[in-house]
Amino acid sequence: MDSIYFQVLFKRELDFLDLLQKSLLQISKENEGPVNEDNFFDFLTLNYVKPLSNGRFLVGFQIVVEDNLNIDLIKTFCDFLTRESDCEFLIKFKDKLLFDSLSKLYQEIFKIEMRLREVLSYIFISVYENDCYAFLEFQKQRINMSIKGVAEEEIPATLKKKYQNEFFFLTFNQYRQLKLPDVIKSQTLIDLLSDSKNFEDLKKGIEKIGVLKTKKNEYLEFLNRISENLESIETIRNCVAHNREPSDEELDNYNMAKEKLEKELDNFLQNIMSTCPKCGGTIKETQKTIYRRHEEDQEPVAIKYRVGCSECDYTLDEDTIDM
Repeated sequence: MDSIYFQVLFKRELDFLDLLQKSLLQISKENEGPVNEDNFFDFLTLNYVKPLSNGRFLVGFQIVVEDNLNIDLIKTFCDFLTRESDCEFLIKFKDKLLFDSLSKLYQEIFKIEMRLREVLSYIFISVYENDCYAFLEFQKQRINMSIKGVAEEEIPATLKKKYQNEFFFLTFNQYRQLKLPDVIKSQTLIDLLSDSKNFEDLKKGIEKIGVLKTKKNEYLEFLNRISENLESIETIRNCVAHNREPSDEELDNYNMAKEKLEKELDNFLQNIMSTCPKCGGTIKETQKTIYRRHEEDQEPVAIKYRVGCSECDYTLDEDTIDM
């Protein structure tokens, strides 16, 4: 059986077990909970009592959690107990109900953050094209990342072995600081110089990379749009990481931010997945009915399905089904 563990400080000596059990019984009756006259002693156990030199008593106890003993009932019990004149404060520790709610939030945040990292990687690799393990180097506001026990010069090799990049070591608030500065990485320039036969080749090469890319402004607008939602996600992420219960206001802000952020990520990913890598056109699914003599008054003999660019011959998949 899972239990929730508490500490409560009482101002004077009382029959602590009786007080706690009867309080739980009363709250359960008032809220149609599972605790009744026949079983209330099974739900609550006194673990320890510590007399203090100032005359107060620190009491540790636990409540067994059942399916119908829900988080609202526990909150009501805590509120009721802290209103007692002899109760100075109450602290809630190991908590199956809190664990379950934080686990659900963790799963949501994990999914959001992985998709966010995928989008950020796409943007930065698209803009800068090289040096995929040093995106943060030229940020206007330096974003420092480190891996414990790994020297700075060894970080790229370590990330490569882990199949990760720098974004795996940022917080949501640090994601908010990401920009797309007008820089050309040194290795990119070296590659351009070595590949260019003359100045015109070099000029054309420079025009193709980050600082002059037409998509860069769209990416910057995207980063600006999502930045306002990341702070609320970070607040709940901190609650999950430190095993504490978020406030109702924090949860409301998180849910609104999550909905907006998921929509932005969905739209971004859908857009890049439907963009032709050959000509930049739109990838669509189409079907065409095939007639024996190409006359529409004849019986159709097959249907040709195609997934590919609507503006060029780039094809992802095609199939012909006889009728």
